[in-house]
Amino acid sequence: MNINAPLVSVIVPSYNHERFVPQTLHSILNQTYKNIELIVIDDGSTDGSHAIIEEWRLKHNFAFERKANQGLPATLNQGLKYSKGKYLAICASDDYWLLDKIEKQVEYMEKNPNIIACAGNILNVNAENEVLPFYLQGFSQKKAYSFYDFITFSTYCPAVTVLYRTDSVKKIGFDNKYKIEDRYLWLKLTQNQEKIILLPQLLAFYRVHETNTTKRNRFMLDEKLKLLSIYKGETGYRKGVIKSYLQYYFHILLKWLPLWIFPFKRG
Repeated sequence: MNINAPLVSVIVPSYNHERFVPQTLHSILNQTYKNIELIVIDDGSTDGSHAIIEEWRLKHNFAFERKANQGLPATLNQGLKYSKGKYLAICASDDYWLLDKIEKQVEYMEKNPNIIACAGNILNVNAENEVLPFYLQGFSQKKAYSFYDFITFSTYCPAVTVLYRTDSVKKIGFDNKYKIEDRYLWLKLTQNQEKIILLPQLLAFYRVHETNTTKRNRFMLDEKLKLLSIYKGETGYRKGVIKSYLQYYFHILLKWLPLWIFPFKRG
């Protein structure tokens, strides 16, 4: 390993993913980039996640803390307290990375010290790791996202792929009042003309299953509106509100469309 390779802190917020967390940990511990500190914070899981993570910790000697359930923002703040790296990445305990994810992103960030964070593309997979069809898979060209892009929900920025400059995230932290913690952070990071870069590379796999927060449509709408309320005086606020409602009704339409097309059960 290059002795000058900067340390990367990786926070895994864990909650009731005993089936998936081994794959998550494997994808982090086996990165081609080796100067990584892994920090796992279990947010009061009620399944067997704790025992599985503890078994991995004994083998691989990473930081692991189990706490009472407080929600994702509080869990991430706890992980931030341990983070000593120049860079920071977050991977939910049901998602996983390509093995060269961190290597590619550190190389880009080191060459572009003016960039506050970079992201990449994902593939959506189900519980059996099968790639799901009919999902947006990303972009083939590099894009730069500004505050206006984030406030108007005009971005494709998979949270599981983002690599941040740790100091910038620590200055902001996470607020438990806002449950869309990634969008909260992106708005705060880009509010002063900073940009988050989307790289064209495939970097991670996002798990789609019944407990995903993004499937709770009314919850997501309410949280988007609550977050946008911070920025009522900003250009793009009204567009963001309209886009939030349009996305909500679009997902409702997708939910009921199969019933319209196939209204009768067939024997």
